[in-house]
Amino acid sequence: MNNLQRLQMEVKGITLTDDEWNVYLLENVLTPNEVYDASSNINKKKKLSQTALSVLESIANSPTSMKTIK
Repeated sequence: MNNLQRLQMEVKGITLTDDEWNVYLLENVLTPNEVYDASSNINKKKKLSQTALSVLESIANSPTSMKTIK
């Protein structure tokens, strides 16, 4: 499992383009295709959680997006 797949698992049901997923990960200093290792100090779960929060905040700040997500 890579960082992108783990992020998508964290925020199931949200559909974004690959570029959008990558931007969220890169903004939080995570490489999308890097292997996810929860025990690694480099690949901290905290960074993944911050990325998931960024995705959810972006959706919350866009009422039209919220209408399409069930």
